[in-house]
Amino acid sequence: MRRNISIGKRYGQVYSLTAVLISVPVILFIILYLTTVQTIKSDVTDLIVSDQLNQLSRGLEKDFGRAVEISGRRAVLDATNTVVTNGTYLTDSTAATEELLNNGTLNGNVSTIMFNNTIKDWVNRVMGIVTKYNIYLNNSYITISNYDGFNIQGRSILTINVSDQFNKIRIDNTFEKSILIPVTGFEDPLLLLSTNGKVSRLIKKYPYPLYTKNIVSGSTRVGNCTGPVAFGGPADPNKILVNVSVGGVSGWKGVVGETADIPAVPCYQVGAVNAVSLINSTINEINYSEIYLDQSTGVWSLPINDGITKWYYYQSSGSSGPTILERLEGKAVASTNGLESFINIPDMQAAGVSTAGKEDNSMVDYLYFSDVSGPCSIRGLPSWFRIDTANRDKYNLTELAYDC
Repeated sequence: MRRNISIGKRYGQVYSLTAVLISVPVILFIILYLTTVQTIKSDVTDLIVSDQLNQLSRGLEKDFGRAVEISGRRAVLDATNTVVTNGTYLTDSTAATEELLNNGTLNGNVSTIMFNNTIKDWVNRVMGIVTKYNIYLNNSYITISNYDGFNIQGRSILTINVSDQFNKIRIDNTFEKSILIPVTGFEDPLLLLSTNGKVSRLIKKYPYPLYTKNIVSGSTRVGNCTGPVAFGGPADPNKILVNVSVGGVSGWKGVVGETADIPAVPCYQVGAVNAVSLINSTINEINYSEIYLDQSTGVWSLPINDGITKWYYYQSSGSSGPTILERLEGKAVASTNGLESFINIPDMQAAGVSTAGKEDNSMVDYLYFSDVSGPCSIRGLPSWFRIDTANRDKYNLTELAYDC
């Protein structure tokens, strides 16, 4: 009997040991599983937070660019308004505009236009936003310079530090930002003050891809005339007909024909090979519907005529007129990557501005105000228009020039 009991105990110990041996791996597996799940969960959370911080950093960088553009335009507007209102140019337009952009003041006086619109204001607003992340921003003094006439360039060093609330994950970026600030839509202070406040024009960019284009030339050319193109329809004394055959055609201001047949109008070019196709494609290319028939050189598209009558502004990668910053200082000088427009004499006279003694000045605005001679007249442009030889060549007017 005792022996049986002893044997039973022995079996019980074996079963207990077996159960322990089996349960240990299970427990270890559970512990490992829970640890692994917790690690994976932590890694996923870190990845999500890291991605959100990256997006936040990129968003702040992009928003900084917009803030500089908005503040920059307001600073240029304030500088221009100051010149226009006071009737005196700025001594240092770059320093004045930078002061407005950075401090919201001009010569130490608070600007109403820049109120709550400086870059410092933007930094303070962003840092004051309550989020689940820590945000720190810092930017160095913003400097400006001319870029291409129609834009000035703002430069600054920006530091962005963003982190989670425990500062476990952190992104630190410091980089130089260059932001373009457009000046289109602002008043030209040089024109306004040079005409004693009588002529005011906003800076508008010349919209055409070309100044001039010699499209085609007829074998027979008679007379000079300008007008909108018509490719058919009832005769119109204000338009120029372009067609394949124009023999005996009358009632038009001018006629261009591909065959050699002579029309019954005083201004025409015939024997102009492929005239219909070439003139039509040029109109579509330039988006300008008038043509000029020049007896000496052929048929032209002269969108520069529109630029003259509408006071558009031109920018050149080489020598051109003064930049907006130089115009704020009253400098009627040649500049690199500046701006210039053409003076419109009838508009000047209609505004009560005397043009006496300036009839032979170049109509390029800064040269006109500097009394630089413009000896060349241009066929196809207004009779009062004059231009100097350098700009004659730059604007592709050489073939149409005379009396130079």
